[in-house]
Amino acid sequence: MKLIALLIMTFSTLAQSQDFSYPELNVVPRATERIKMEVRSEEGHAWKSNMALQIASIMTLTTGFLGSSNIEKDKEDDYAAEVSMAVGAGWLAATVWASMNYRPYRSAYVKMRKMPYKTKREKLLKERIAEEKINSLRSIGKKIRWAGAITNLAASLNLQGAIDDETDEGKRAKTLASVSAAVSLASFFFPSRWEEVADEQEKYKKKIYSPVSLAPAIFNTNKGYASGLALAWNF
Repeated sequence: MKLIALLIMTFSTLAQSQDFSYPELNVVPRATERIKMEVRSEEGHAWKSNMALQIASIMTLTTGFLGSSNIEKDKEDDYAAEVSMAVGAGWLAATVWASMNYRPYRSAYVKMRKMPYKTKREKLLKERIAEEKINSLRSIGKKIRWAGAITNLAASLNLQGAIDDETDEGKRAKTLASVSAAVSLASFFFPSRWEEVADEQEKYKKKIYSPVSLAPAIFNTNKGYASGLALAWNF
C-alpha cells in the first residue's frame, strides 16, 4: 500500500506541474513575443497582405474608365462608370496609404514596452492586452477584405449591366467588367497577415494542453487495490 500511495503522489505531482489556469503565460511564443516578431517583418507583409485587394481595385478603376464612353443611353444617370472608378480609386488609395504608413504591430509594441513585466499579475495583464490587439487586427483585416471584395464586385457587376455592347469597344469593356468582377472574388480567398498571425497564435495556445498522467488506485478482485494508470486531457 505504501508503494501505491507513493505512485499516486508522484503522478499527481506531475499532473499538477503545469499551471493551466493562465494559458497566456504558457503559450510559446507569448502574444507579446509574437507582436515583437511581427514588427521586424511588418513592412514587407503590409504590401503582400493588400495585394489581392489592390489588384481588384485597379481592375475596377480601369474598367470604370474604359466603360465610361460605352454606357447605354438610358443608364447614363446611374453613374455606373463613375461609381466604379470611385470604388477602385478609393480602395487603391486606402491600401497604398496603409501599406506605406500603417504599422499597428509597431505601435502596439512601443505602447506595451512601457508597461511593467515583473509580477505574475503584470505579465498576465500585458499578455492579455497583446492578445486583444492581435485578435482586434484579425477582425479588422477580415472586415476590410470582405468589404473590399463586395464593393469591387458590386461596382463591376453594376457597370457590366450598364455597358452598351453593340460596338467592339463596348464588348471589350463589358468583357473587362466581367474579368474585374471575377478578380474581385480573390480577396475572399487570401487572408491578410493580421488574420494569419491571430490564427497561428490561437493554434499555439491550444497546443499547451497536453495529456495528463495519473496513477489512481484500482480495485483488483484477486488482490484488493493496485496501482493503475489513467490518461486525461484538460481543455
